[in-house]
Amino acid sequence: MYKIRRRPPLSQNFLHDRQLVKRLVRQASIASQDTVIEIGPGKGIITGELLAVARQVVAIEIDPELAKLLAAKFENHHNFVLFQEDILNFPYPMTKYKVVSNLPFAIEGEIVHELLDLSNPPEDMHVVVIKDVAERWVGAMKEGQFSLLHKPWFELKITHHFSLRDFVPIPKIRSVMFQAKKRAVPLVSDERKKKYAAFIKAGFGGGRRIDQNLVKYFDRAELKKLAKMYNFSFNAQPSNLSFPQWLKLFDEVNRF
Repeated sequence: MYKIRRRPPLSQNFLHDRQLVKRLVRQASIASQDTVIEIGPGKGIITGELLAVARQVVAIEIDPELAKLLAAKFENHHNFVLFQEDILNFPYPMTKYKVVSNLPFAIEGEIVHELLDLSNPPEDMHVVVIKDVAERWVGAMKEGQFSLLHKPWFELKITHHFSLRDFVPIPKIRSVMFQAKKRAVPLVSDERKKKYAAFIKAGFGGGRRIDQNLVKYFDRAELKKLAKMYNFSFNAQPSNLSFPQWLKLFDEVNRF
């Protein structure tokens, strides 16, 4: 069971170009056997395109007026299921599913974090989020804790850049389509997941350099040797190391 949490005020800008939405849904590679969860469907412009290709679309809409509109609009679609519910308290399924959604800005971070950290996360996720946030999540400029903690199990990408005029009302900040696709073979085993998370969190502790943060794992001489071997500075800031370099360091931890 999920705890009931206080929802922040929502702000959501809706897509209005049906051809754009159709292209995005095709790009998401939704197949006829897929169950798709759509969070905050609004007036259903994405919903309609999903219903044309998916086995089942589960729409989660908290607004009672929008939920009523959706129920009437798609009442003749056998593959449409609607919940008028707060997604922050929604019990996600334990069977396979995908997520496609234009997320409300106010809770996009909380939703994405929760989805990726579920015991049964989505097989694939395509969600509209703020551009700057997505760039941090994928480690576009530098790796951060979010990207490093999730990349062993998910491929993280930005798959589309939106224009401000793609939305109504027109937003003040730019959005992108963020994808998190579950890897067929994880780069870190599930048995080592907690150990890996502890290692990454230690590596980023206190805003210090890695030679200061990783003393629990390597002495100074060992880290200098590994830095030379894997081509990074032994006293670099944590975000200056790439994801493959962090994986190699973690492999070294597991050798002892």
